[in-house]
Amino acid sequence: RRVLFRSVKSLEVELKRANEENNQLKAEIEGYTNSKKKHAEQQESYCRDLALRTGEVKEAQRQYAECYRRLQQVEGELASVKNKLKEESEKLQQVEGERSHMDQQLRVYLSDFEVERQAREQQVQSIDSFTKKLAEA
Repeated sequence: RRVLFRSVKSLEVELKRANEENNQLKAEIEGYTNSKKKHAEQQESYCRDLALRTGEVKEAQRQYAECYRRLQQVEGELASVKNKLKEESEKLQQVEGERSHMDQQLRVYLSDFEVERQAREQQVQSIDSFTKKLAEA
């Protein structure tokens, strides 16, 4: 009976020690699991952030490409407007030259007309004077 009692006591002590060791292992496993779980959550969060940033970068690249395409289009339009402006400027210079020439011709005609008008006026005065002399005589 004593031997059996000692064996039971010994088994109880060993069981207690095994339970403590088991509890310690469970705690270590739980700590390791929690650590791995936390690390996995951090990795998942990092991957989500990276995916978002990648999406943002792709969107920024798309917007840049669209802006660059629009810039090229606007530069083309600007070049076209500059060419039209140059053409219109050349036409304007031509018209200004023609206007200047016409102004010059008009001045000559007006000058000739004025000379002719004065000559006719003088003729009219001469005729009036002659008519007056005839009437007096």
